Amino acid sequence: MALTVGTLGLVDQWKLRLLGSPSDTWLFGLEKGTPMRRDNIWRRCMYPKLKPVGLEWATFQVMRRTFATLSKAAGVDAHTRSAQMGNTVDVNENEYAVASFEQKLAGVRKLESVVIQ
Repeated sequence: MALTVGTLGLVDQWKLRLLGSPSDTWLFGLEKGTPMRRDNIWRRCMYPKLKPVGLEWATFQVMRRTFATLSKAAGVDAHTRSAQMGNTVDVNENEYAVASFEQKLAGVRKLESVVIQ
């Protein structure tokens, strides 16, 4: 999976905290040495940050859809988006990437111009 420069920097900082730990230590593990599960990450790390700003409804699925939609709007091709997300182009285009209001409005205006002629 490709990561942003900012994310890579944060991972590097986190790895520095693990210096001297055994080689089989989980990068994002619990104190007892087991991997942190998705629900634990949500409950401990993400929800407390999202709730105060009114985004507690933004689940992992919402974040995946947001990534697909914003990547599509930024011009990232469907194959690259789907490879990054671990799904097929069909799933990425038909399930995750959502048309923006501006795209929908442009579509309606385009249809309107054809119908009115």
